[in-house]
Amino acid sequence: MNKKFSFKNIVEAWHNPRGRAAILLCGYLIFLMFVVGGVRSNIKPNSNNIDNDNNVEETPKEEILNSEYKNYSNYEYELKITVNDVTNIYLGKKNNNKSLITDVNNQTYYLEDGILYIINNGVKNIYNNNNYDLNLINFTPNTNNSLIEAATLNYTTNFANGNISKNYILSLSAFMKLIFGSDISSNEIVSITTTENNDLITNVTLDLSNYEKYKGSNVNNFVISITYSNLNGVPEINVD
Repeated sequence: MNKKFSFKNIVEAWHNPRGRAAILLCGYLIFLMFVVGGVRSNIKPNSNNIDNDNNVEETPKEEILNSEYKNYSNYEYELKITVNDVTNIYLGKKNNNKSLITDVNNQTYYLEDGILYIINNGVKNIYNNNNYDLNLINFTPNTNNSLIEAATLNYTTNFANGNISKNYILSLSAFMKLIFGSDISSNEIVSITTTENNDLITNVTLDLSNYEKYKGSNVNNFVISITYSNLNGVPEINVD
């Protein structure tokens, strides 16, 4: 038979030893439920922020990729420079502070500590001729990475072969500040596209056409594309 439960029933039960024990037990269970519920609400999944073993915040994948890319110091590369409808190709290999570069005419150049030499008949001489307004040897992974970090991700494309292409937009003002240290006001942009494979950046393409437009030159299309290969596979470079 069901009876309504009232405050009077609680008072009567409290004066009974068994009733008092039952009331205390119920109170303890209710308190325990609140404690457990509060703890669960404050627990976050391990994969979001915390490594249980080391209690260290995880680094976002994009940041890891950029960190690896800017530290590339041993690799082979193909440098394509397109000016209007003409493309020049340079093949190079780099080991730390030394590089060997060959153009389409099999002319060899040697780069060491930022100084470019031309090699003729085994003799190297400092090479000061630059067909481009920009100093292209400065577009190292570290410099390119600085441009990427300052840019805004525009879109990402996933390909069936596993490649991932990411296009970034960087204001021309920011580009001029990073490359030349110049402060300008411009609404133009620089487009940067990277290609990644197996979590490594294999190509960086910079469309600097708007830079040429800003200068007032007659160049309508100016694109630099650098493709990397043989990471950490280039032996020591020695030029006498």
